Amino acid sequence: MLERQRAGPNGASDLSIDVWRSRGRELNLRMPFPGLEQNPDDGGRRRWPMLDSLGRTLALLEQDADGLVTTDPETGREIHRERTGRLSLQGRGAMADGALESSQALVAFDARDRSELAPGASIVPFRIRAFVSRDALPRRVGFSRVRAKVDTARTDRGECDLTPLSRVSLQDPGFRSDERFVGEDGRARTYATYSAKRPYGGAMYICVNTTGVHGGGIVRAVAREGDEVDVLDELPEPDSNAASGTPLACWRFLRLAGTSICGWVPARAG
Repeated sequence: MLERQRAGPNGASDLSIDVWRSRGRELNLRMPFPGLEQNPDDGGRRRWPMLDSLGRTLALLEQDADGLVTTDPETGREIHRERTGRLSLQGRGAMADGALESSQALVAFDARDRSELAPGASIVPFRIRAFVSRDALPRRVGFSRVRAKVDTARTDRGECDLTPLSRVSLQDPGFRSDERFVGEDGRARTYATYSAKRPYGGAMYICVNTTGVHGGGIVRAVAREGDEVDVLDELPEPDSNAASGTPLACWRFLRLAGTSICGWVPARAG
């Protein structure tokens, strides 16, 4: 059984999703929605920028006649096209600018089609979680409200007053898609979710909790490989629930430099 709560030696808390819920906090709606609204600032195309927590554009996400496509914001190069892809709403994540945060929603573009992936290829380039304008979301899907639900699941910024131990650059742990951890539901999930997504500006996730607690690994913020971070704490032992039985990931509690955003980021154990 996975732990419900643990803490680093400096006091950084790592709480399971059910502990957060017992405190009245929902972190992830996991609400699917069918597509994007028209963007009046882009000629009515169903195309919207996907942002990180500092407001930088990671990619453009567009819904067209052939499905969903992400493109490089600078070159226009197609990153990935997905005919069977899905969009889902997590809720309100953490951004450095409060006004920008209040206008955005944390959304996952979950590609489902693996038919063109080479054997052993990582799924990471085809799955991205980032901030999209709330105006891009449909108001309703059937009887369910979508836009109005954003603030019912929120991560907050994880602010804390821990004294920094060091300042470093955010580094890619480089997990492969076949390196997995096991949740209490018995399902194996890939650690590669938390590796840098090079096609999307090197996007990396800062998490509310770690994959070593029940229902952990919930994304709070999106930074980039190479961003400066303050190291605040570190769990002394790596995750014990690696699918291989060999510990693969250890976790550090960081603050994104120049912001109040704090959270957990993995590194490769050993």
